[in-house]
Amino acid sequence: MKNKTVVLNEHLSEEYKEKLSQNSGNIVNEQPSANMPEDFGFEIKNVKPHRYGIISTIIIFLIIIAGLVLIICGAVISSTKGKPHGKYTQQIFAEISTIYAEKNTKKDTIEYYPEVHYYVDGTEYKIKSTKPTEYSTYTEGQQIEIIYNPDQPDSFQILAENDGKSESALVFTGIIFMIFGFVVFMIKSKSNF
Repeated sequence: MKNKTVVLNEHLSEEYKEKLSQNSGNIVNEQPSANMPEDFGFEIKNVKPHRYGIISTIIIFLIIIAGLVLIICGAVISSTKGKPHGKYTQQIFAEISTIYAEKNTKKDTIEYYPEVHYYVDGTEYKIKSTKPTEYSTYTEGQQIEIIYNPDQPDSFQILAENDGKSESALVFTGIIFMIFGFVVFMIKSKSNF
């Protein structure tokens, strides 16, 4: 074994460093002990404990930012939903009088068209929706909100077809992302990986 310079880890105890420096002249001739590093053909220099890297920190912050973006998107979509759109400026309650189930031959599915019953300025309107739903989400006699065109009251759109579940899911997922990111960050910063 050729003589190699071993730079001690700065975390070793002073007592161990002293014993090692006293026996350093004998290391070349003696068999290596279990405590001494093997000769791998290179010098061991100042080994420091590994701390978690910049990449893991960036990933954690990206998860937190993604959570924040999901929460903001869910809140914005939720706040704009149900507001009048373009020519549909009047909002009222209507009643589902009938639900028509029709087969879509192109998609080979059943589509449901609710017929909506409402009054505007004393005039009764009973109109079948032109926009189908894939599932029968409505029941006869159900009260729903619609928006209509005041210049053409028989032209309407049904509001709250999506009752806010997708917006709630976005906000909930965003909260989970943020909590996960903060918990992982706290664990990593305390463990000093």
